[in-house]
Amino acid sequence: MSNFISKLNWRLMLMHFTACWFIYHALNQLGYLYDYRFLEYIMHHKSDDIMKAYADNNQPYGIRLYMDLIYAVYAGLAGILIAFLISLVLSIKHKWFWLNSLFVLLAGLGSFLVDRFYWKHVKFIFMSPGLLFKSDWWFNFIGSIFMLVIGLCLFFSKRIIRFLNGRNTQATVNPSLIV
Repeated sequence: MSNFISKLNWRLMLMHFTACWFIYHALNQLGYLYDYRFLEYIMHHKSDDIMKAYADNNQPYGIRLYMDLIYAVYAGLAGILIAFLISLVLSIKHKWFWLNSLFVLLAGLGSFLVDRFYWKHVKFIFMSPGLLFKSDWWFNFIGSIFMLVIGLCLFFSKRIIRFLNGRNTQATVNPSLIV
């Protein structure tokens, strides 16, 4: 049992969970871009106008809205699974204990379950690069790409990998150079 606990790496789980969180939210926000014109129309019009506009359509707007939101949820879940696979491959490559990645997956799924309670409060912090554009579409796209890059950097940065291995990340100073 103590051998099992000694193989767990809290640094790895924390960094990979943070990367998983960023990738999850990036893909979730990109999922909203699937049928964005429809979602934007719904945000800017009254319910009666929407019903009139989509009355001739074979698919009622409620079902279309539901399917668009489900698509975004599935995109976010795909982000968690992709992050888990990246974590697992990196764990095997660097000879880290593979169960750390499983804990990252479970934490990512737990974060997914409570996501709607906190995301609306922190969304604009991490999506802020998209504020440079007036279009809501560009806001979501640029903010999502920004979060995706942060998540991937947390996985693949050499400095982070050294930190996860427990090696000193500070550069050593040659004592003869100190005056």
